[in-house]
Amino acid sequence: MRKTTLATLLFLLFACAKNAGAWAHNTPSGSSGSGQGTGLFIDPAGNYHLSTIAYSTMTSMLRYYKHDLSSGGWSYTDLDYINAGKWRTSIVVDTSSRVHIAYYGTNGLKYALWDGISWSTQTIETSSTAASADYFTSIRIGLSTHPHISYYHPDTADLKYAEWTGLFWSTQTVASAGNVGTYNSLRLDTLGRAYISFYEASANSLRLANWSGSSWTITTVDTGGGDGNSLILDAQGRPSISYLKSFAVMYAHWNGSSWATETAYSTNGVRGTSLALDPQGRPHIAYVNDQDPGLTLNAYLFRNGLTWTNALVLENWLRPTVTQALAFTPAGVPVMAWNEYHATAGSFIHVAYDSATAPGGLVAVSVTPSTATLTVGS
Repeated sequence: MRKTTLATLLFLLFACAKNAGAWAHNTPSGSSGSGQGTGLFIDPAGNYHLSTIAYSTMTSMLRYYKHDLSSGGWSYTDLDYINAGKWRTSIVVDTSSRVHIAYYGTNGLKYALWDGISWSTQTIETSSTAASADYFTSIRIGLSTHPHISYYHPDTADLKYAEWTGLFWSTQTVASAGNVGTYNSLRLDTLGRAYISFYEASANSLRLANWSGSSWTITTVDTGGGDGNSLILDAQGRPSISYLKSFAVMYAHWNGSSWATETAYSTNGVRGTSLALDPQGRPHIAYVNDQDPGLTLNAYLFRNGLTWTNALVLENWLRPTVTQALAFTPAGVPVMAWNEYHATAGSFIHVAYDSATAPGGLVAVSVTPSTATLTVGS
């Protein structure tokens, strides 16, 4: 059993005390060094699944957390050794309850799978510069329950796409003009066709790539920004994207004939976005409001009609990374996950849910996870 230190408990109590609004906060790990590049998925039963990099100066691990709604407890498993550094992870659970994780390992793009019995890992594509990489991946499940991944290849500065055929990984280049894809987000429509939002750093622009079944079509969504983007498809299959532009959180939506863009929130400093739609189809955006070195806000936007409302989730002296993850429970409760760092308390994952909309059966999670098991993949 991992023990939570007194310093961390006091720190968490202080952080929670500064919470404004109806958000409840908890952490699945009290040990220092947990949490880099957190991904979040909530399955149909309401269980939380998180992927993250447990960081230390000696070595780092790909770590998987699960919160079981029925028991109210956290468990975690360390899956793969990774050199010290920051890496983004992405996680999804398929209809057979198999867990899929995309991440950058020491030698390139990697993939971890829980098949219901055991964990395994694979290297999809090697990279000579992966050991120092800090690049985004995005994973989704296709019609044949095969994983699809969008990712940035640091050796060539290209946006790439990988698909498991059932026998091998098929990879292709989506965009290669300039430095493209450092931030990317993948969705699949009801026909299994891929949509990828991505940032083209060399042009400082937001693009969208769409696979027709035989070729990629790339369109410009907005210019003058586009990093920290997050993509979602609505019930009609129309794409919406949250992203950053000139210290503002932006929202773009394809209305059927053109892109409509709007400023959701403008401030002195923002980092990262995560976009999700509630059961009514309304957009919600999680982001980090990093206004100055002494004040960091984990913030949350939602739009009701034409008006955006900005809600404070947690105010503290922590340093959240650019990675925010936002998802809805089956009951329509918004849940945020992110990783934070503090010089005294260390780094750890933080989870928050809107207690005002939470059903009565949603229990607060424990700050002490159960004993971890270690499985080191190839």
